[in-house]
Amino acid sequence: LPDVGADWIFEYLTLSKLVYPENYPAVKELICTQVQYMKSKNEPSVMEYYPRLKEIFEHMETDHLRR
Repeated sequence: LPDVGADWIFEYLTLSKLVYPENYPAVKELICTQVQYMKSKNEPSVMEYYPRLKEIFEHMETDHLRR
């Protein structure tokens, strides 16, 4: 997984939910592990989103990605 930027997080989650919804929980877990790693390195893009990441994921899962 990338170790810079944050756009890929939302793209990967969206694609996973739409194309392989049965794998979404595993993909989300991998992404969250990578996000934690990036946070530990103070990656600027992740630091910008991190405080509201749980809220963003909840919105994506209940509104944006509902199927």
